[in-house]
Amino acid sequence: MLEELGNLKNMNELVHLIRILIATLCGYLIGYNREKHIKAAGIKAHMLICIASSLMMLISKYGFIDVMSSGAYSWDVSRVAAGIITGMGILGGIVIVRDRGAAAGINTVAGLWATVGVGMALGAGMYISAIGVVIITMLVQRIPHLATEIHDND
Repeated sequence: MLEELGNLKNMNELVHLIRILIATLCGYLIGYNREKHIKAAGIKAHMLICIASSLMMLISKYGFIDVMSSGAYSWDVSRVAAGIITGMGILGGIVIVRDRGAAAGINTVAGLWATVGVGMALGAGMYISAIGVVIITMLVQRIPHLATEIHDND
């Protein structure tokens, strides 16, 4: 019986690792366009943010099962997710203030914010929603550049 539980735990962790790997790819896709246009946060930043938020969401959902199953404690799993959002807000403020208070870097922060959401969704197992947001984010980042290129060629 204990061996079966150990195998089940290993399978669950393999699924968790797959979620993190998908988050890595999604962070790459979002960051690629930003790096291509020489923006402050590029591929590595987006990948790391997506990986970290996915891992934190997995911890939020599954990291306290042993404590929760004892019945002695109650745990609000949304606290970890809320902490991810708070941390991103601080990071976003740093990116914007870095430009001496000018309203610069807002699009970069918005892209990082979307990347956090993608990582959290993947950590929660919401694959279709996360991949859909990656596609939408890439389109939103690319369409204004296409419009500018078309306008410049006229």
